[in-house]
Amino acid sequence: MMRAKSRVRDETKVGLDDFFAAGGTAAKLEALAVGGLPEPEPIGVPPFPLDVFPAVVRRHIAESATALGVPADLIAVPFLPMAGGAIGNTRALVVKPGWVVRPILWTATIAPPGGGKSPALAVARAPLDRLQDAAYARYEQERAAWERAVAAAKAEKRQEQPPRPILEHFYTVDATVEALSPMLATSAGVTVIRDELVGLVKSHDAYRKGGDRESFLSLWAGMPLKVDRRSADPLLVRRPVLCITGGIQPDRLPELRGDGAALDGFLDRHLFTYPETRPHRWTEATPDPADAAAVARLFARLRAGGTEEGHLIRLSPRRDGSSRTGTTRMPARSPPRAASPPDSPRSSPNNSPA
Repeated sequence: MMRAKSRVRDETKVGLDDFFAAGGTAAKLEALAVGGLPEPEPIGVPPFPLDVFPAVVRRHIAESATALGVPADLIAVPFLPMAGGAIGNTRALVVKPGWVVRPILWTATIAPPGGGKSPALAVARAPLDRLQDAAYARYEQERAAWERAVAAAKAEKRQEQPPRPILEHFYTVDATVEALSPMLATSAGVTVIRDELVGLVKSHDAYRKGGDRESFLSLWAGMPLKVDRRSADPLLVRRPVLCITGGIQPDRLPELRGDGAALDGFLDRHLFTYPETRPHRWTEATPDPADAAAVARLFARLRAGGTEEGHLIRLSPRRDGSSRTGTTRMPARSPPRAASPPDSPRSSPNNSPA
């Protein structure tokens, strides 16, 4: 008690002995318990810095968010892995010799039911939708021509068959490694888009317990992916680029850890955003269609070169000791074939060799 009396009087001390020793009374304690403590100040979360985007992207996201009545974060954050998947292995940042960073981004937007996650995700996904639609139209034309060529070869009894056309992938909703491996082998980059990310975690164990989850952890680091399949030839994707984005409700966040709730770093690999959402109010505002078309063209430029050629962006020193970026064009490569995955440059965002 003597030790307690020698302390500075402070009615907010934690220990009851100290509280009463400092002159506290039962009435004062009751007042503190009922509501005498000051209200905690709300923690302000800054909005997403839209100024990091080019002007047309910034304007498109802001206008789309206004039209939907949602925070711009719900569009801007998933927009990043959409762009990362479009870039894929066509470009990479050389931090220093042996350290190459690829645009592999995993994001999660947190919002309650009715918070606008799904329509915002659709806006962010729209540029990839255009690219995928165009790629599928090309694929259908090539497949029709291939079928005619195969029929002609059979009629002429030629043993040599024309190569089967390959669909270029930009995104998918199928998150199993078995489904992803051929996409990653023949496309510069792929983005997994899930309206509810918990479904992605549950799909990891759909066919083999825990196997897909470990493979995804390696994919985030850009590590080579080797898949040995029973009914087909094995696949080796030397430098895969896989981005992930989707939404999740606040109450379901613990489910992202998986059944074992293991601290394996899966959650840590995601960039989360949890903006404040409000009830939607009707507005006549609509985004400019010209801006949407311009953003789609920008995404096409991000993929430009694809499996044909890539660019390494290097950091070069300035006189003041800081760094600046420059671009190095890499040697041209041949387009991929079904039996030969593209050897396009991909690597890890985490201290991995080029």
